[in-house]
Order: sequence, then C-alpha cells, then structure tokens
Amino acid sequence: MKSRLILAGGAVLVGLAAVIIFAFAQPYVMHGSVIEPAQPAPSISLPASDGTSYNLDQQKGKLVLLFFGYTNCTDVCPATMAQLRQVLTAIGNQAKSVQVVFITVDPQRDTTDQLQRYLAAFGPNFVGLSGTVDQLDPVWKEYGVYHEIQPAGATENYTVAHSALVYVIDKKNQLRMTYPFGADGDSIRQDLEHLLKEN
Repeated sequence: MKSRLILAGGAVLVGLAAVIIFAFAQPYVMHGSVIEPAQPAPSISLPASDGTSYNLDQQKGKLVLLFFGYTNCTDVCPATMAQLRQVLTAIGNQAKSVQVVFITVDPQRDTTDQLQRYLAAFGPNFVGLSGTVDQLDPVWKEYGVYHEIQPAGATENYTVAHSALVYVIDKKNQLRMTYPFGADGDSIRQDLEHLLKEN
C-alpha cells in the first residue's frame, strides 16, 4: 500500500513538473494586432514640442508608442493619452525606456507650443510633433492615417475625424503591432514589459 502511495505521489509530481515546463515553454502571445513580419518603422522627422527636431531613427533602444490626434479633441485623444500614462505608471522604472509620440492631424491649430502645453499634463515621456501640411502629409500617408475636417472646409470651430490606432515601435525601430481605441490597458502593459525584455 505504501509503495502504491509513493508511486502515485511520484506520478503527481512528474505531472506537475510537466505542466510547469509546458507553461514556461509556451511563447508569449501579444495582445495587440501583430504586424508579421515586423516592418521597419517609416521614418519621421518633424518639429517637436520640446523645441528640438524629432527623428524617429534616433530613438533606437526605446519603445515608441505612436498616436495621431489633435489637442482640441474632446474624447478619443485625451482618453488614449490618459490610458498610456496609466500604463507607464504601472511599469515603474521601465517607463524611462518608453516614449509616447503624439503627431497632430490638425497643424493649423496644433503648434509645437500648443502641443507642449497639452502633453505636459501627461508626463515627461510624452512628446508632440507638428509641422506644415507638406511636412506631415508623407508621415500620415506612410502610417495610413485617416483624418478629415468636419464640417468640410471649415477654418475655425471644427472637429477632425481621424483614425485612432496606437502604433508600437520596438527598440530596433521595427513596427510591431497596433492597438485600437479602447484596448485593455493591462494587456498593453504586459506587451510592453515583454518587448522591453527583448535584446
């Protein structure tokens, strides 16, 4: 009887070990919409809200979370920035290796000074990019950004309908995935923590 119990106990331990090994052997599954294979991120070189000229190619070694919006937006843009601030807070000291880049779709009103004032509420990891339409248009096109002034032709008191994806660019400057508006914040956190561990 005793030998049977020992054998049964051993079988349970072996089973548990197998489960643990299997669990740790599973590759991490990203929560965002994965771009497979990863693509070199389209280049960006625009005036920045901190007074510098921002160049995406010079950000290697950091994760970049890229969002296209405008400062007069009353819902999607501030909600997305607030969520990303919460995600960065949740990852603690690792946040210093993450940068949030907000590129305007409303250059008529979003000067670099305006972007600086707007993003100051979210933290030092946030930088805004603006420029002329001629400077911004190639970037909008490369990232497939939809934007439309409503009502059409308005020069004041207008809104801008726009796409609302967060683009994730890894430490090697590769475009890895996107998140739609309303994506789960904890899932974003897990993905960023995984990407930060990559060489």
